[in-house]
Amino acid sequence: RRGPRDSDAPLGTLAPTPWIGVETGVKTMIGGGGTRRVTAGIAALAASAAAVAGCSQGWVPSATATGHHRYVALGDSWVSGPLIHNQVGTPIDCGRSDRNWPTLVAKALDVASFTDASCGGADIDALTEPFEANLGGIAPPQFDSLRPDTTLVTIGIGGNDADLNGSAIDCVNLLPVPLGPPPFGRPCVEGFTEGGIDRIAAKIAEARPRLAAAFDEIHRRSPNARVFATGYGSPLGVSGDGCWPTAPMLAVDVHYIRARLAEFDQAIAEVAAAHDVTYVSLDAATTGHDICRPSGVAWFNAVSFDPPGFPGHPNELFHAGVAPTIAASIVAAAGK
Repeated sequence: RRGPRDSDAPLGTLAPTPWIGVETGVKTMIGGGGTRRVTAGIAALAASAAAVAGCSQGWVPSATATGHHRYVALGDSWVSGPLIHNQVGTPIDCGRSDRNWPTLVAKALDVASFTDASCGGADIDALTEPFEANLGGIAPPQFDSLRPDTTLVTIGIGGNDADLNGSAIDCVNLLPVPLGPPPFGRPCVEGFTEGGIDRIAAKIAEARPRLAAAFDEIHRRSPNARVFATGYGSPLGVSGDGCWPTAPMLAVDVHYIRARLAEFDQAIAEVAAAHDVTYVSLDAATTGHDICRPSGVAWFNAVSFDPPGFPGHPNELFHAGVAPTIAASIVAAAGK
């Protein structure tokens, strides 16, 4: 089974949906035509990040977009925004929100058209093959959304190939003392490094050539597109021993998963640099908003659904918070 692809029609033809307000006067023209009046849009995104919770302001896409970009967003749940209202697109179990950061970036840049092909749970294979989403819905290959006239592509992928989120879930421990294997107190790092082989580091190494091939294929399908690859940020913070039981991981496991996350972001950055892709780090934006912060400050949920977002994933504050960083990187690249 194949679900129909999201509309690639201009934003002005899409049904209006509630979202974080960005001023309708924002205009942008990036690339061959130069850059016009993007600062207000990015500033509006940044200002809205602090007020996202409970926001009911609607935004009606313009039927006469001034930005020329034909924008395609690719990626996994860090991109799609599962359980963040409103969930849109097909299959619905891709967990694609109309408040995710690609949508916010598209609206801030006033792009000519926008296709969000992201899907929760997606791995690199889902870029070129049909993908079965969490409840059995079938998403077509994400690369089917790429066209020769696509001019802007963002991609956030690979975390599932490196098993970073799955590893973090495996590290959930109900006890703070080592009475038995996880979740009964023993560190999960022991299993990941058994026999002197770091299995997660090995998966990260295996993902490198696959990321490279994916970046090259984007360029082949959309030769005029600027391509931006995003990292995964700092969900466990940049220091400290974690916050059991709020985020029920032992300190040694927090340090291990944090190191692997940083290692994978570095891998994305290095592969991107070698394949004409601009890497966008989310580390600075997410620092101070890790999973151990109070509700309303944390941009990642631990075992909670509040703020809206899937447990163990970015919540709606993350998407509002990182959108200005990503939009600014796209604008800055126009001058290079």
